[in-house]
Formats: sequence, C-alpha cells, structure tokens
Amino acid sequence: MSPMALPDPPLPLLSHLAELRRRLLISAAVIILFGIAAYAWRETLVAAALLPARLQGLVIYYTAPQEAFVGTLMLSFVAGLVAGSPVVLYHALAFSHAALTARERRAGWALLPIASVLFIAGALFSYLIAVPVTLAFLTSQTGAVTPLLTFSSLLSFEASLVLGMGLVFLAPVVVAVLVRTGIADVRTLARGRPYVLVAALALAAVLTPPDIFSQLVLAVPFLLLFEAGLLAARISDLGTKGPARKGMRKIGVG
Repeated sequence: MSPMALPDPPLPLLSHLAELRRRLLISAAVIILFGIAAYAWRETLVAAALLPARLQGLVIYYTAPQEAFVGTLMLSFVAGLVAGSPVVLYHALAFSHAALTARERRAGWALLPIASVLFIAGALFSYLIAVPVTLAFLTSQTGAVTPLLTFSSLLSFEASLVLGMGLVFLAPVVVAVLVRTGIADVRTLARGRPYVLVAALALAAVLTPPDIFSQLVLAVPFLLLFEAGLLAARISDLGTKGPARKGMRKIGVG
C-alpha cells in the first residue's frame, strides 16, 4: 500500500473537539433526563416555586396562554440542571484531565464531591432563605402599590438566585484548587481581597436581577465563603507543615 493510501493520523485538535462534543452531549442528556423527570412532577414543582410568594400573600398571574407551559418547562430545566450538576462537574473535570498536572488532577478529583455537594447546598440555601428574604424586601418597599407578579417573572427571579447561589457556594472550592495546585498561596489570596470584592459584585451583577439588594444577597455570601475557604486552607497548611517540621527535627534539620 502506498503512503498516499494510508489514512491521516487524527489531529489532536480534532480529537479534543470530539471529546468535548461527547462530554457536552452526555451532560446535556443527563440534564434533559432529570428535566423530564422534574416535568413529570410539575404540579409539585410549580407549587414549590410559588410557595415563597404565597407565604407572603402574593398572588401570581400569567398574562399569555403559553406562559404557564413555557414557565413550567424552564422550571423543569432548572431542576434538571441542579440535579445533574454533579455529572456536569465530573465531565468538565474529565475533559480537562489531560491538560492538568498530576498534582492538579489529585486536587480536582478530591474536591469534585465537595463541589457537587456545595452547588446543591447553595441552590437549597437560596430557595429556603435568599429567595424569601429578597422577595419580602423588594415587595414591601411601598404600601401604595399592589405587586402584580407574573409566573414567568417570578421563575426568572428565582432561577437567577438559585443558580447564582449555587455558583457562589463553590468559592471555597476555588480557593482550595488555587492553593493545592500552587497557583496562589493563602497570603496572596488574602492580599487580593479588594479584587475579590470587585469580582463578587461583578458576578452578582451578572447573575441577579438589576437591583442592589439582590446583588448583595449573592455578593455577601460569596465573600464569607471566600474567607471560609482561606481559613480552611490555613488550617490545612498547619496540619501538613506540623508533621513535616517534626520530621525535620528528628533527622536533625533546623
């Protein structure tokens, strides 16, 4: 067989794109499957979404025939995204596996379960606390105007806070990844607090409705969780450096 008849070797870029496509399809399929399961329980799901507003005596309307159906689909998608987030995080890490060093891989796989739990915990925290508090504040600013909330506007408001808080709760994981992989140490991150504050406000502005209260509801937990991540990293450093120093004394070093 002549060399011209041999097939060309696969290009690395094309193989990476094929791998990315495969993992995106798997992640999308998982989200869709969870979304379909959520849609099967749509009455319970819609009742749960309306509960924070109804507890405050608010009445929810829809103003177009398709609004209830489209809103229910969006709600099912959000539920599928939250439920499927561990699979999405897994495939995101698995895709970047080849580009990571051995140390970065160990840190990533060790933190993957924590990240999955924190994202879901952030979503639940938002639904149980952040959404009711924000909704109560925003709808109580004037007694002269009666709030007229539509189904789609309420769901968009809740979805932005729920998904945004899920991302915010990943702040300690981001700190742990930066420290464990050696990209930045605890002192460097602590000195960067002003930049973290700006990043928190910018992230909140993108993820939340355009009002300062909703942005603070996301930005404040982000900063607190960032500080918690720094504290955990300091404790981890003390735990690893302590035995190392004892070992150095035993062999006569230092």
